[in-house]
Amino acid sequence: MFLAELEGAGISGFGSDLRKQIRELVQTGSLAGLEKLRAQYPAGLLDVLRLPGIGAKKVKALFEELGVSSIPELKTACKAHRVASLKGFGAKTEAKLLGSIEVLEGYLGKLRLDIATEMADELIDTWSAQLPEAQFLTAGGLRRSSEVIDELVLIGVSEDPDVLLATVIKQPLWLTELAREQHSVKAMTPYGASFRLVAVPPESTATTLLFETGSDASVHALQERASTQGAALTAAGFAHPKQQSPAVDEQTIYNALELSYVEPERREAELAPLSTPPRLLSLADIRGVLHCHSTYSDGIHSLAELAAAAKTRGYAYLGVTDHSKSAGYAGGLKEDAIKRQHEEIDRLNETLAPFRIFKGIESDILADGSLDYSESVLATFDFVIASVHGQLNLDGKKMTERIVRALENPYTTILGHLSGRLLLRREGYPLDIPTVLEVAAREGVAVELNANPSRLELDWRWHQRAIDLGIRIPVCPDAHSVDQFDYLRYGVAIARKGGLTPADVPCAWEVDKLEAFFQSRRRKS
Repeated sequence: MFLAELEGAGISGFGSDLRKQIRELVQTGSLAGLEKLRAQYPAGLLDVLRLPGIGAKKVKALFEELGVSSIPELKTACKAHRVASLKGFGAKTEAKLLGSIEVLEGYLGKLRLDIATEMADELIDTWSAQLPEAQFLTAGGLRRSSEVIDELVLIGVSEDPDVLLATVIKQPLWLTELAREQHSVKAMTPYGASFRLVAVPPESTATTLLFETGSDASVHALQERASTQGAALTAAGFAHPKQQSPAVDEQTIYNALELSYVEPERREAELAPLSTPPRLLSLADIRGVLHCHSTYSDGIHSLAELAAAAKTRGYAYLGVTDHSKSAGYAGGLKEDAIKRQHEEIDRLNETLAPFRIFKGIESDILADGSLDYSESVLATFDFVIASVHGQLNLDGKKMTERIVRALENPYTTILGHLSGRLLLRREGYPLDIPTVLEVAAREGVAVELNANPSRLELDWRWHQRAIDLGIRIPVCPDAHSVDQFDYLRYGVAIARKGGLTPADVPCAWEVDKLEAFFQSRRRKS
């Protein structure tokens, strides 16, 4: 069907070369040109290409002139000062490469939350089809919604754990087996990350899930509390003097220990006396989508398509925030484009009511902390997300001053992706976060939890401090396509990990309350 439509020119935007390659891929399952490149260049060069500040031409030069084909080989060449002698490199580039290699080495064997989630979903779907009577559960850092996963852990529950394990091992999918024990198997994923499957009988589900979810600190704290009450808590089971029946779930264990139930995302070390804890944010609480890009800048869907997708998903509003004019690389909006976009939004709002499209912009924070539109233009937006996209190499003092000035702009509503980090790719720029949060609180500016799996910041470790200061934290997908609305699942997971409730998150509010929040910021201008 797709090939027929492609051949009939029914799909725009596909040139003849691209059509030819798609046809070849569909018909043969591979691309001759790609296979030729794979034969010519070692796979390790792709890892070298991940290093910041080095492009394809320099990677090619390293390979052809020094024989560098992997990160370890590049590290050796840098330490021997052979890289500095190459044309276009020099001593400074060599030193920066060594620093970047050290950072990248810290990423090896780790998975982003979204990649780990997709892997786990694939495995569970496959194994559940093979073993319909069994149950498969996520555990470890994935169940705790850690933004970076050190080990992918799954639990298989079956009346016959040995049969479950034997069946799974025969169908490893993309796993390379490393070690096998009586009731578990350890393997390696293609990403170089560790994977572990633990097989248990139903009666051990609750305690195994508790122990395998971790963290180590939270499990140790539970065991210490159990010992003070004359109870025994191990992965195999739970015995308490006042608990006659087996623990059917984790909440039973917490309650028996006179503790409030701790959601998996919060299990880093937290324990609390038995009480009614606040209800954490859930995906069902999200009322609308803020921070998305349309075809007016670098998004791939029109305003109408974004609005239709948001309505279909049951959202009540959409906050469009295309890039501003300084972002030429992303088709940032000039003033005339803003006028056209706002006119289109007005027309759509008339036809889509009560659904609401808010007029927003993601305005670049320039090096001096100013935003890249005049106040008269900024005043035409319902809300403004101020974000740093360039000149990331400022020192901590200058970067902090830059962001503070942007927060003091009377038209800044939300501070976008605070540190600019890209998980497992780039560290955030140096920043005095406590000072930034204090200024944001003073100015009434919200701080975004960017739900893009590469970002996931404001880091959850700062959420409680932000809430204590009275800062609101919208969970925003930073979507450049309709499909990326689904990033909200990861943002909500991190919000829960940070302890956020619906009251803390503006995009969980009704449209009138959200609009009042936007306007309250403007009344200070």
